[in-house]
Amino acid sequence: MSRRKSDPLAELFSPEGPGTVRLGPDTDVAGLQEKAARLGWRCAVLDGPKMTDKRGMLEELSHSLTFPDYFGWNWDALEECLNDPAVMGDPAGWLLILRGADEAERHAPEDFKALISVLTDASSSRREQDPAPAFKTVLL
Repeated sequence: MSRRKSDPLAELFSPEGPGTVRLGPDTDVAGLQEKAARLGWRCAVLDGPKMTDKRGMLEELSHSLTFPDYFGWNWDALEECLNDPAVMGDPAGWLLILRGADEAERHAPEDFKALISVLTDASSSRREQDPAPAFKTVLL
């Protein structure tokens, strides 16, 4: 019996798929952005080399996702913004693409782990909404 190999891209854009997917650094970012746009999703590309500590991670997200001035610069505030339709808008979904994820992880492994936890929680929380807007993160 042969097992079918899973397609990470199909899983990524599936509502049941994981909230966070690690793909190779040669992944076609423009292709991901185009597919997200066809689905009515918004997309943000984050720069891992700017995310080498907690502050850098929060700054890159705040800038890329245009968080409000009152953003609290901590993990709880990040989670609140990610789950607030007034902040995130109401697209069919969000795709965050983190280029250079390995560099961010290497420089600040505990902060990176906390970041991925918050992003994964945001994906899970959104699945419980009606309608359920997707929230996915790609690590490159």
